[in-house]
Amino acid sequence: HRTLMSSASILTLIAFVLILVYKKGQWTSRTNEREFAHSIVGILVISFAVIQPFMAIFRCNPGDEYRFIFNYAHATVGLSAFILSI
Repeated sequence: HRTLMSSASILTLIAFVLILVYKKGQWTSRTNEREFAHSIVGILVISFAVIQPFMAIFRCNPGDEYRFIFNYAHATVGLSAFILSI
């Protein structure tokens, strides 16, 4: 799970950089609403994908009394990224 998630985050960042290179660093204009919305959702997915491994680094022990907070946060961020990516 950790290896796949780290790989997904790295590949997502590489894809983002490639998109920026292809578009020459220009953001999509607001006149084309569909492309603009697509770019905003893309930034959210990239952010969630990058946040996930950092959440895993700072997670508490499995027996900790507050582990449920990590579990809910991890599931929420992961499912949000997955749903938005579709």
